[in-house]
Amino acid sequence: MIRRRRWTILVLLTGLVGCAGYRIVRDGAVNQALVDRLETSTEALRGLKFREPVGVRLYSKEQLVGFVEETLDQDYSAQDLEGIERGLVRMGLIGPETHYFDLLKATLRDNAAGFYDPEVKEFRLIEDFSPGFAGSSLVSGLSFIAQRDYVGELIVVHELTHALQDQHFDLRKTLPRDLPKTDEDAYAARKAIVESEANLVAYGHLYRVDLSETGRRGVLVEALGEGSGAAMDAVRAQTPGLPTFVVKELVFQYFGALPLLHRAMARGGWPGVDALYADPPASTELLLHVERYFAVHRDDPVAIGALRADADWLAGTKRLDSNVMGELGVRVMLEEFVDAASAADAAAGWGGDRFDILEFPGPEGAHTALLWRLAWDTAPDAEAFAGTYARALLAKYPGRLRPEGVTGSGIQAWRIDPNGDTSTAAPGVITRSEEVAAVEIRGTRVVVVEGVPPERWAAIVAGLWEGADPPH
Repeated sequence: MIRRRRWTILVLLTGLVGCAGYRIVRDGAVNQALVDRLETSTEALRGLKFREPVGVRLYSKEQLVGFVEETLDQDYSAQDLEGIERGLVRMGLIGPETHYFDLLKATLRDNAAGFYDPEVKEFRLIEDFSPGFAGSSLVSGLSFIAQRDYVGELIVVHELTHALQDQHFDLRKTLPRDLPKTDEDAYAARKAIVESEANLVAYGHLYRVDLSETGRRGVLVEALGEGSGAAMDAVRAQTPGLPTFVVKELVFQYFGALPLLHRAMARGGWPGVDALYADPPASTELLLHVERYFAVHRDDPVAIGALRADADWLAGTKRLDSNVMGELGVRVMLEEFVDAASAADAAAGWGGDRFDILEFPGPEGAHTALLWRLAWDTAPDAEAFAGTYARALLAKYPGRLRPEGVTGSGIQAWRIDPNGDTSTAAPGVITRSEEVAAVEIRGTRVVVVEGVPPERWAAIVAGLWEGADPPH
């Protein structure tokens, strides 16, 4: 689960400004001759032809950032954004003092370089960007020696690939703007196909790799996968303060679908990749386990319906957010509190989920609560997740959990003390009044509640097993 998925246009990387003849932007204008050559290279690598010219225009940084901020403001109200932020705090992914969307906007302002906008069919470049890590003196020196604008070519071919995707497959259909509001995981899987493909073509151009050759393409895919860690380090260096989970899922967009793309091409060449747009993966699970996408009986996610707004056990509550976390989201969230191997093992049997962030009234102020329903492939998978989540809670509320009286063998519950003994550890997620966290297993299903009022937790858990509308 990551709220950067809601950004339908992503701006990343740097280094487009220069005055030499090999630069993408020269003397304040687009070097159209070079762009034309890059269009030809993109067509040859991707195996598709442009159906119409791609408009390329320069904009100021303020204009470029304004386009993206306007999209965000159109899609989400201030109330929506507040609810999302409160949910991220509850999950332990950001601190209560973090203004998450302000941070993302600041990151955008610091790193804007250019993007292809499928709404207006235009490739927009920044006219006055100051090079950052990707436009370092080393890269600039190599570019001068080779008379190639390495960073500029990488970005332009990447965005031209998006233009090709749009002209042939309609990116507005592939990435519908309303999908992240209800199923961020499905959107993330589609977004990774789009971005990883553009990444593959761009690096194929940069290193002059014939992507139709399975062996050479495999070497490139492996090298890019191994380089994803360096990409995370670069993002952290360029954008200090960006939450860790954002960095991980951001980089996943550009690298996470490479194995699926490679397998699709091995099975059917570029038409195999084209088929992914007609039949996109329904979850990030199918990118993390490529064999499941191509299985005879595909492992599509279990749909979990919305909570019934008229349920008695929800009386007095206010819905702040509701969405799907997916296997990637489960893994990345757990990695905040347990080791990466344990997180991956616990998430691997994911079969479907839906989380809700609700506000419950309380005598000492409102409680922001996580209500989460999950489906797993097998009962042992459900048990593995529940056990790891219990460990995560201990790290999330160190020295502040004490067992709550429960009945039944499949349920664990804890009282969260707002104070507790934090002398040997950081306080973790801050709470201001007593709350309850609970995990219950029933076969292949798991229910999680966290941050609910102590007097209501048992009714809430019971309600979660019964109080959902049928999935649509």
